[in-house]
Amino acid sequence: MADEPARPPVILLPGAFGQELIYWNAWQYFLERDGFHVYLASFPRFTFHDLPVSAKHLQTKVDEVCAVEGVDKVALISHSMGGLIGRWYLNFLDGAPHTSHLCCLGTPHHGTWTAATAPILTGTRQLLPGSNFLTELNDPARNHGGVPILNLWSKWDGIVIPSESALLEMPGVENRVMPFAGHWGLLVSRKAYLAVRDAIDPTRKGHVSAPA
Repeated sequence: MADEPARPPVILLPGAFGQELIYWNAWQYFLERDGFHVYLASFPRFTFHDLPVSAKHLQTKVDEVCAVEGVDKVALISHSMGGLIGRWYLNFLDGAPHTSHLCCLGTPHHGTWTAATAPILTGTRQLLPGSNFLTELNDPARNHGGVPILNLWSKWDGIVIPSESALLEMPGVENRVMPFAGHWGLLVSRKAYLAVRDAIDPTRKGHVSAPA
């Protein structure tokens, strides 16, 4: 129908070790099958670089996609550290007016003690619970510009330790637990995919629109 709302283009944000060859293969295939235009973000040093710097790379990517697609907003789907980059973009780089939704899978919003295994890397130091980066990101005064956030997490994550660090208790955030899904298993979870697809697709029931 001519008046059917358009699906937003999607940018996929990887976590640690992320690159464009294999990380999002399944999600890219299914999203394109379901009618989305899909783009892949990549970040310096396999996402282990300074996360605010990576957020600036995301800002550039969003601007490029909006120009190519002729739209004002994109949907961001992120895994692990990618969710922190997406949130920093919304909060500190004026990303909200250009974002319809942010979906986070297994994101260590309050840090993870797994990061202590590689303290030499800037990105992992920023993931340590109580880091300056996380304190600033989780400031209660920040509300991500009102962008709806779907946050999927698992009690069986195995990388986000403790697993409850993946919860994000803020206005505008919907937390959903994914049963029996490990950290990387979220990337191949049908339940996770369907939850995200339905959240970002304005033609489907359960969609929540971002502020105009």
